[in-house]
Amino acid sequence: MKRFAEVALLTILIVSSQISVAAVTRGSISGVVLNPQGLPLANASVAIRSASHRQAETRMVVKTEKSGVFTIDSCPLGDYMVSVVYWKVERSATGETSSVLPLLTTLTLSAIAPNAKVSLQFGRDVQVLSGTIKDKTTGQPLSAILELKSADSARSWLISGLPAKFRIQVPKTGNLSLAVSAPGYQTWYSSKLSDALKRTDSETIKSLELFLQPLPK
Repeated sequence: MKRFAEVALLTILIVSSQISVAAVTRGSISGVVLNPQGLPLANASVAIRSASHRQAETRMVVKTEKSGVFTIDSCPLGDYMVSVVYWKVERSATGETSSVLPLLTTLTLSAIAPNAKVSLQFGRDVQVLSGTIKDKTTGQPLSAILELKSADSARSWLISGLPAKFRIQVPKTGNLSLAVSAPGYQTWYSSKLSDALKRTDSETIKSLELFLQPLPK
């Protein structure tokens, strides 16, 4: 009877866990926007839109607060493109001129990782990192969870799910660590992201091809 009770309890826990994950249908995207000097940028427009034709069209726009932070709640799960636009006004003897400064990154909200946190900075000290994530055995595209941190400032630049083809923003300098994980796979980790980047002709765009090893069954 005791053995039966233990098995029944374990079954209930597993089923409850599966129901809990399946019940998650929405998540959130939050973070901070910084100016070229690394200071919070207020009143910047942060917009998200669906990045996959397989999901319903979703578009949301918010403004950053004085502290540069923003939060977009109640986002349906799926792939998103996050863009930031800031109108820069410059004053001179001939008058005022304004220009649009755009930023763009991609991320994924899933039942396993429904909440994404991202830091976005304008300026020359950042670059775009694009790449792919694949199953090492089959070569098939794979969505994963990425965590990008700076050891120098203890800042988390990104903690989020990513689509198989991704585009994110990373600092050009600093000691960056990158961890990429997915259920059923070994975690890919690099303590020095700069050493893992592929050389390209562009100074502002780098590429990275990641293969995750399935765990033994």
